[in-house]
Amino acid sequence: LKFNKIIFLIAIFLSSSLIMAFPNINYDFHKSSLISAISMGMGGNPIYSEGDAFTGYFNPSSVGLTEKENLGISYKYSPKSPESIYKSLNIVNFVQKGHLLGVAFSAPKGGFFYLPIVDRHQNFLVDSTHKFYKDFTLNSFQISISEKKNNIIFGFTGKYIYGRLVNLNQELINNNWRTESFYDDKAKGFSFDFSGIYKEGNIIGGVCFYDLLSKIYWENSSNKNIEKRVSYGVQTNTENYLFYA
Repeated sequence: LKFNKIIFLIAIFLSSSLIMAFPNINYDFHKSSLISAISMGMGGNPIYSEGDAFTGYFNPSSVGLTEKENLGISYKYSPKSPESIYKSLNIVNFVQKGHLLGVAFSAPKGGFFYLPIVDRHQNFLVDSTHKFYKDFTLNSFQISISEKKNNIIFGFTGKYIYGRLVNLNQELINNNWRTESFYDDKAKGFSFDFSGIYKEGNIIGGVCFYDLLSKIYWENSSNKNIEKRVSYGVQTNTENYLFYA
């Protein structure tokens, strides 16, 4: 009876450690207002711009409206304390994790994108004798193509996704940090976006289905689908104004 109780307690401990090691991840990754530097400068509104290399990220069909090659790098630096803009542009900051939002190259009928979808790092003390470290990254290489037929443009984006999740719990024993639990898992996957644009004069209407087909394969846990999204809108402009909804 005592042996069975011990086995039962060990099983509960191992199960709870595994559950704690793998957090509940929200697989809703399409954060359209946080990628393009131009859209962020417009208040986070992902409106179409011919000079924006990231336009294919918002809607792959929009690369069909691109008239020349564009190269874009999107970067975000949020210091913990106020700094001058010159100090924030220090080259050392650019190579640190979590600051690069994406690299894009767009051309007529096609585009290529590299995007760190998720880049989260946590390292903190739970109490005086326990500390916790978590590293969760997912990166995406995307290729967008488009084809035009009369006033309609169709677009398609294929994504290759890879990443890693590391959780480490440590306990302080005799002034030495000992590993209490450790979890390391790798992921590979794919996803597809489909879109369409209708252009008539100065009026542009579009719809895009994000991650309509997707799968992320984890080595040591169950496979996951990315949360599906759809966006649609219309835009019209003259020499004096731009209106979009």
